[in-house]
Amino acid sequence: INFSLEKVSLICVGKLGAKLAAAIRKRNELGFNPYGKNLQDVKYTSRNLNQLRLAFQLHFVDKDGALQASPHQFANAVTDVVSDIKQLVKLNIDSVLPPEGSLCGGQDVWIYFKDPLPHEDKSQYQVSLCIPDTDLSQPARIEKLQKHLLSIVTPDLRQTLIGSSFSCERLRGQLVVKDLRSEVDSCLDIVLTDSCGHCGCRFLSQDAEPQSKRKRPAAADLNLNSAGDPAVVDALRSIGLEEDFMAFLSNP
Repeated sequence: INFSLEKVSLICVGKLGAKLAAAIRKRNELGFNPYGKNLQDVKYTSRNLNQLRLAFQLHFVDKDGALQASPHQFANAVTDVVSDIKQLVKLNIDSVLPPEGSLCGGQDVWIYFKDPLPHEDKSQYQVSLCIPDTDLSQPARIEKLQKHLLSIVTPDLRQTLIGSSFSCERLRGQLVVKDLRSEVDSCLDIVLTDSCGHCGCRFLSQDAEPQSKRKRPAAADLNLNSAGDPAVVDALRSIGLEEDFMAFLSNP
């Protein structure tokens, strides 16, 4: 018995099962030439194949002496993954400079990678700044791409945080870089502050004073009518602040 492969076709489907069977049946109907072109012109290597498997289906004709040959076919046979682009792509963030970012955005940040970046086109990457364990995320703008480096401009997260429960001076953020071809991503924690790196203005805690500072009470916060109250005067005298308080009232 002699076996030979008369027609070989590359079939790209998302999942196994019914989709694969339907794809093989369609290729068979089209004569295993889905584009109607010279097969030498079909450049499969320029496509993103992701996981690659080999699929076989055996067709044979039993010439049993009858006038009409009887065609037969076996079920599909599929191998394990023989190639996976996700296993080939290395995308590991090594460090970020500066290590702190501003919620106001517009800041230049340099992302350094341990291995050379897999693509030379910056449109093949997506960078976003997010708050872990939440849906708060904004895309960053990629400015420059080099062998081990991505230069980005951070997004403005102030509108994203409006109405949220965050009200502290420093937040734990996360910088996420994604390879759009292979869908491989890498992330690194980054500290986000509520002060603008350009103007120094504060956003989340602009009305809150650090506990280490004592705020001098404004004249409007005092009940001036109580200045002559003997109890108030005695209390101030007992702590040595009577003269200071009276001087403050006379020249607030």
